[in-house]
Amino acid sequence: MLVRRLRLYQIVLVWIVAILAATRSAEILAQETQPITPVSRDTLPTYTEAVEAHLGYVTDYSVDEYGPIKTGAWLGQIDIRTSQLPSIVNGKENHDLFEAKTNLYLDQPTMVAAMEMGRITGCKCYQESITRYLQTHLVSLKATTPNPLLFSLTHDYDLRGDSFAEYPSQYSLTGYSPAWEILAYESPELTKRSIETLIAESYKASQLESIESLNNTQPPHSFGDAMNTRAIALSSIAWFCRRYQDDSESFRHHAAALSKLSPSESKRLVAVEPKILANWTNALIECSKATNTEISSSLQYLNEIKPSPEPNSFNTNEVSKQHPDGSDHTRKEGPDHDSSNHLNDASLSHHLALGEACLSAWLHTKNREFLLATKSHAEEITDQLQRNTAIPTKAETFGRMIHFYLRFGDATENRDYLSLARELADKAMSSLYEPRLGMFRSKLDSDICDARDGTGFLLIALLMLEGNDPTLGSAMKF
Repeated sequence: MLVRRLRLYQIVLVWIVAILAATRSAEILAQETQPITPVSRDTLPTYTEAVEAHLGYVTDYSVDEYGPIKTGAWLGQIDIRTSQLPSIVNGKENHDLFEAKTNLYLDQPTMVAAMEMGRITGCKCYQESITRYLQTHLVSLKATTPNPLLFSLTHDYDLRGDSFAEYPSQYSLTGYSPAWEILAYESPELTKRSIETLIAESYKASQLESIESLNNTQPPHSFGDAMNTRAIALSSIAWFCRRYQDDSESFRHHAAALSKLSPSESKRLVAVEPKILANWTNALIECSKATNTEISSSLQYLNEIKPSPEPNSFNTNEVSKQHPDGSDHTRKEGPDHDSSNHLNDASLSHHLALGEACLSAWLHTKNREFLLATKSHAEEITDQLQRNTAIPTKAETFGRMIHFYLRFGDATENRDYLSLARELADKAMSSLYEPRLGMFRSKLDSDICDARDGTGFLLIALLMLEGNDPTLGSAMKF
């Protein structure tokens, strides 16, 4: 009798377990098959989560699937609704050739952000994606050019034609030193060769500028171009000297030679475009750190530049880049650029470049004049924000503002600037990040992520808010 009861209890228990399992399976199936509820625009992830989601698409999904050969190259432009090349822009079929191209130099900021995300998460996927990207370029060029790495940094890659453009890109080495530490991971030899080529080109540019000046045949922007080339070379030398100390004696010699300005060059320096002036300043400081040389007196030109609210009031030489075929390829801003609730990115970029340069000069020399100059630029930027109650149009401007406020706030322990950095980050998240798609648009009123709008700078700045500045150990600086 007892055995029969136990058996009955066992049968009932099995039935109960089976019923519970079936019910649970039904619940799971219902959860799996129910339609996905769209995420509200008000539901935003953390800064780091948003950056991670965006980089996931860039490195794994938004890659070259066009043309006869599928490669690991990233897309120059991404429609964040499809993670593919844009086909319709502003209601019209897209025929802009850039949409079918990629540019390794423009992707350098995003690569720096990706490497930092790899450090945070421990995932090797970011380095692997960059390696695939670089191998695509190097394999394409290995048999056709003696310096494939530098060639790939200075030319657009046609995704549909699986080949590089014949002429250098208008974006070639214009604003910052490449992230050599990432490129050296793939090929230290090609990295060194690229920097040596940059050094040779900087000597050539300076000599040509000098000859043209004596013959009165110099174009208005020639001096600025020569100084920018020299600044990129100096920054690259500084990185090499830090990275390869035992193999840097000849590079230190070049640093000493290239950092010296003639009296005429010193006088003309304050008249160059602010971004070029900032590049030169940062290059001098980086070289001083790497070679342990004194440059305080060489930075006094910074005190001759006074902040002004309009970019045209700077004594600048705006260069209209022209393609060798004679056509003008100067970037035109869209209609949203002049919208009443959008700030002037050009004006802000001038103050941000000089503000960062003055801040670096103060931190390096402890000269109070540089601190006061930094504060002047910071106040002008803040005044534009408060006076216009508006926001920038491009991701790069957001990123540069956040970075500058964070650096200045940390250096001076000024909580107001730190608060402004977070306010701007929140505005960037609400206006540029699309949580339902997991990507950042690069410009207001657009569903496109365009490398020309500097999304990588915003990614770096957002990561900096929740950790370290990813550019501290990089050859690429803001």
